[in-house]
Amino acid sequence: MHLKLKYELVYYKYQNGIYLNLQAYIDAVNAAKPAVNVSALVGHTAIRNNHMYQLDRAATAAEIT
Repeated sequence: MHLKLKYELVYYKYQNGIYLNLQAYIDAVNAAKPAVNVSALVGHTAIRNNHMYQLDRAATAAEIT
């Protein structure tokens, strides 16, 4: 399949809510093997919230690594 067509299919599926989660989207991008870099944006607070118990303080060395 032509790369442009693969990209268009991935874009169409993403825009129309076909992916059930981020992993499904990542799998589709990997299967398409695009020639460009792909990056998902994740909020800083979302990451802190998943790795820290208290958000009103600086992260410890253990929480950063």
